[in-house]
Amino acid sequence: LPAENFWFSTNSICRNHTVSAPGCVSSIGTCGCTHAESGTMGMKSYNWWTTANQGVAIVTAADLQALRDLNLVDNTLSPFKPTVATQLINFVRNANAGGHPAYVLAANLTVSVLNTRHFVSPTYFVRDAGAAAVIGSASIYMMLQTLQDKANEMLLTPTVNTQNMPAMSNALQDKNKNQNFVQLAPCSFTFSSPAVDSVSQVGLTVPCLSTTGSTSTGTTSTGTTSTGTTSTGTTSTGTTSTGTTSTGTTSTGTTSTGTTSTGTTSTGTTSTGTTST
Repeated sequence: LPAENFWFSTNSICRNHTVSAPGCVSSIGTCGCTHAESGTMGMKSYNWWTTANQGVAIVTAADLQALRDLNLVDNTLSPFKPTVATQLINFVRNANAGGHPAYVLAANLTVSVLNTRHFVSPTYFVRDAGAAAVIGSASIYMMLQTLQDKANEMLLTPTVNTQNMPAMSNALQDKNKNQNFVQLAPCSFTFSSPAVDSVSQVGLTVPCLSTTGSTSTGTTSTGTTSTGTTSTGTTSTGTTSTGTTSTGTTSTGTTSTGTTSTGTTSTGTTSTGTTST
């Protein structure tokens, strides 16, 4: 595995894995998974956002304006345009107990938008098959912003397509619970240096243990480099030459760059054998 602690191994079949750090999350294994899922991305629940000394305390005027810009409706399908943070308490909590599909969707959208305004980027990718079917997407992976935009579009006509609203509500609610966030690209990774060992790979040079007594043809080398022996033979012009014998070179603990035997050149004479050792 890579040295970084956010990598983990998978089985031959892809499986879910929950991690506690919202930073870089990846998987490595034989199953070919292209998405890693995290369990803690920083999203806050509806209960946190409706607690006076928690979520309610950090809601700003800009947050309220952003909510007013949405197509939020209450359980009577009347527009919900909050002007103070405390209005969110009953609006969100009551929807959690049930109500018109458009109202429940509006409450989950409210929590989602507050989360992306304070804690999580709306460009984070999520996985949701139910929402993908409603949106008409061929992929079950999408940005959180896409879920929010589609929910807001559905609330523009709160009495239309109410049968599809629960799927969108469930998708937003799951994400508000930090479920099914995904990462499309792998994290960076590094590997620790391998231990020194006798290893041989094509195109790879690593330190190896010394080998004593390795023998190559005509040369005995002990931890050395031998560049061989060159014998150029005997050149005879107008003579009779009876061969040349080369007995090789032995190099121990040294580098031998070769021995050259050029033989004997005779003109108009007879040369009978030259021995080079």
